[in-house]
Amino acid sequence: ATVLQPNTSVNAAIATVGDKDYYKIDLLATSYLSLLLNNLTHDCDVILYNSTGTVVASSMNTSTTSEIISNRQLTA
Repeated sequence: ATVLQPNTSVNAAIATVGDKDYYKIDLLATSYLSLLLNNLTHDCDVILYNSTGTVVASSMNTSTTSEIISNRQLTA
């Protein structure tokens, strides 16, 4: 997984059906995360996992609707 720093923007593309991109955020203290996936040309989903692999948040809108996880509190 690509490690992201706070307040980072990432531009990426979905190359093929089934393409999956993974990113990692290392937290030193309880933090808040807001994530926006927009300008979509295909149906995409966002799933946020904790360090044990448990889903803690997701956005699974249909079609090219933006995916949003907003102001989610995460523990280190």
